[in-house]
Amino acid sequence: MKLISAFLTSNSFFNVSNEHVSMFIVEKGEVIEKGDFVVVNTRTLLARKPVERSGYFTVGVAARIIDQADGNQAVICVDGYHMLYDPDENISESDIGKECYFSGENSVTLDNINKTKAGIIEGIEVSDDPIDIEDGTDRIVWVKNDLIEGSDLVW
Repeated sequence: MKLISAFLTSNSFFNVSNEHVSMFIVEKGEVIEKGDFVVVNTRTLLARKPVERSGYFTVGVAARIIDQADGNQAVICVDGYHMLYDPDENISESDIGKECYFSGENSVTLDNINKTKAGIIEGIEVSDDPIDIEDGTDRIVWVKNDLIEGSDLVW
């Protein structure tokens, strides 16, 4: 108990969610902001926002953007549990545990044809707020992505 108390009082990060932190160089011309989902090209390992095509791997959500001396940017990402939307209303409770794929920057689908995997569906919430319904954010899908598990990237 003394060890945990010392660890917490020293302002150290205690990772109870078993999240993984990674850092990648941002692809030229791409603008990533804190909170954006990040995928990397499986050949070049350059980071960008999600795209609706294969050849990319989801590494998490941008936690910090770093300007480098050579003019490039790097993005620090955290995997784990994140929120996306289901505007097409094609994901249901029976889909929990299945893989889902990006159908835009902040939305997912079950369609895996030429898409980047977002992660595993962990839960679904539906809002009855008229504003959420109107703008397509009434169906929230909780997705877990894991940088290590199922990675086709070579570390």
